[in-house]
Amino acid sequence: PLLVINGTADRTISSDMARELYLRAGAPKELWLIPGAGHHELLGEEPARAARLVSFFATALAPRAH
Repeated sequence: PLLVINGTADRTISSDMARELYLRAGAPKELWLIPGAGHHELLGEEPARAARLVSFFATALAPRAH
C-alpha cells in the first residue's frame, strides 16, 4: 500500500508532483493533500492527522488471512 502525503503549500514537492506520483502508482494507494501545509508541516499540532497516519499503517501492516 502507498500513502502519498503532500502539503498544498509545499515548495519542495508540488501538489501536482504528488498527484502525478499517485496516478502512476498501482493499487492500493491513497492520496492525502493537506491544505496550507508546507514540506515539514504535515502533521502539525493536529491529533486527527496523526491518527489518520497511524490508521493507515495499522491497516497496511495488519496480518492478512491466507
